[in-house]
Amino acid sequence: VLRHAGIDELMRQHGHGKPGGAADLYGKPDGDPHGAWAREHIVYCGGSGKAELPAMPGVPAALWFAIHRRAEPKVRAAFAAAQASCPTYVIGSAGCWVYRHQRHDPSRPLSNHSWGAAVDVDAANNGLKSYSVGTEPKPWSMPWVKTWPKGLPQAWVEGFVSVGGIGWGGAWKGAIDPMHLEVYDPEG
Repeated sequence: VLRHAGIDELMRQHGHGKPGGAADLYGKPDGDPHGAWAREHIVYCGGSGKAELPAMPGVPAALWFAIHRRAEPKVRAAFAAAQASCPTYVIGSAGCWVYRHQRHDPSRPLSNHSWGAAVDVDAANNGLKSYSVGTEPKPWSMPWVKTWPKGLPQAWVEGFVSVGGIGWGGAWKGAIDPMHLEVYDPEG
C-alpha cells in the first residue's frame, strides 16, 4: 500500500499513460498565483472560515490550504481517514500548492506541489533525508524513529493512503520524504 514509484509512473499504471504526466491530469501551471490557471484549478480551504471551502479534517482551521480542485475531494477524504485512524495525532502544519521545482532545484522537474496535487504535513518533524538506494530505514523501524522521532504515526499515514490513489514520500527509495503525500489518481 505504501510503495511509491513516482507520480508519472503511477499515473501510467493507472491508465493515465500520456507523456505529459501530471500536466495531462491537472493542467499546466504557469507559476502565477493570480493567473488564469490558478483561478481555474486552485481552491482554498480553511483560513478561519474565510476560504471558499472548510478546513481539511485535522488541519488547523486558521491555515489557508490551497489545492487543485480535482485533488481536493480525495485529499479531504484522506485527511478524514487519517484522523479516524489516529485521532490522537495533532497536525501542526500542512501545505499543498506552491509553484516550485523538486527540492527547490531549478535543474529538476516541477514538484507535484506545483499542480496542487501534493501535501506536506508537519514538515519540521518529517524532513527529507537522502540515502544510498537500498540503505533507507524501514518505515517506523528503530533507525526510522531515531531519524524522525516526532514523525507522522504509522496509523495516520496508513489511514491517509487508505483512500487509494495517493503515494507517500516515506516509501520512496534514495530520497525519503515522510512529510510528503501526493495524489496520482484523484478519481480512483
